[in-house]
Amino acid sequence: MVIEAQAKLPMAKYWGVGETTSSDGQFFPTTRQGEAMNLINAKYGHEPGPKAYTHVSDQYGPFATQVIPATVSEAPYILDGLLMNPTGKRIREQYADTGGFTDLVFAATSLLGYRFIPRIRDLPSKRLHVFDRRSVPTELRGLVGDKIRENTIAANWSDVLRCIATMLSGRMRPSHIWIPPVSSDL
Repeated sequence: MVIEAQAKLPMAKYWGVGETTSSDGQFFPTTRQGEAMNLINAKYGHEPGPKAYTHVSDQYGPFATQVIPATVSEAPYILDGLLMNPTGKRIREQYADTGGFTDLVFAATSLLGYRFIPRIRDLPSKRLHVFDRRSVPTELRGLVGDKIRENTIAANWSDVLRCIATMLSGRMRPSHIWIPPVSSDL
């Protein structure tokens, strides 16, 4: 309610129109003992603790914060922040760092009507998937990996739409629907 009220203030329009957001996680270390010491995180090692995953609008208002385990991907929580409150539903562009960059977030944000703009660390070492390799500009061809398997998408289209409808309805958090990919089938 506070963020909604702040967005209505005339001065908030000087910062932005409230349609752009950036999200990121912040790690908070806790005690160095107990069962949590058995969890290993690639970024934080054996240091136990949670992350606070926060969305901040272009009007400098944090409108969604979730406490998540430090050992999980941040990617599915992008959709939680966008779909589980009124401010997120007005957003049109979502920025995230490499932790939010997955094929599934690209696909889901597109189907949900959001423009997803990740900041991808080590982009030259990544391979992007495209529908038609011939349409890729010459300067970007080194980034192109496999062709997207359109037949796999078509065969599973009804399930894809069911997942998107479930996310939009708010009946289940998008992060609870999320199934991490074992391999890229797109």
